[in-house]
Amino acid sequence: APASPRPRWLPPSIMGNSPTKLSQRLERAEKTGVLALRDCGLEKVPDRVVSVAGLRVLDMSHNKLTSLPSSLSRLEGLKDLSLDANKLASLAAQICMLPRLETLSAPSNDLTSLPGAIGSLVKLRKLVLTGNRLTALPDSLCACSSLQLLDASRNRLAPLDAGASCPQARCTRCVYDVGSLPCRRRSASSARE
Repeated sequence: APASPRPRWLPPSIMGNSPTKLSQRLERAEKTGVLALRDCGLEKVPDRVVSVAGLRVLDMSHNKLTSLPSSLSRLEGLKDLSLDANKLASLAAQICMLPRLETLSAPSNDLTSLPGAIGSLVKLRKLVLTGNRLTALPDSLCACSSLQLLDASRNRLAPLDAGASCPQARCTRCVYDVGSLPCRRRSASSARE
């Protein structure tokens, strides 16, 4: 039997995953709120992804993504975004418009910077950025008041100065307790006084 034609919303780059399988994943995501597009050979995010109502978890790890669409900001209920092992040089500023985002995982990409507005992600609890090309982290990271884990190891970050007031986050530790950052220690001691 001849193969069915590829739906228009699927990028032609999908390797090893039939359009039918991806359609099924998207339909399942409508019911579960979880969409796994891991190892699909994606070079761009399928347009239909941002239309999945109630999406809470999106895993697009181990693909060939070089950018994220600005329409990603429409996923207002998204809590967990995994972008591990892609080819991202930057994260779209619109990612900072995801009010419920708790986990952002983007290790093993080509990230050289983070959006300055990352501090608007006040519910962000876990940020994993290992193995990128970051040379600094934005001061606004201190505004991520829920942040418990920041892993920025294996980047090009300079050591944190002893007198630094914020993680322009020149971290030297692989994974560190965000509560020990100078900007958090100051807040905690102010609260006790």
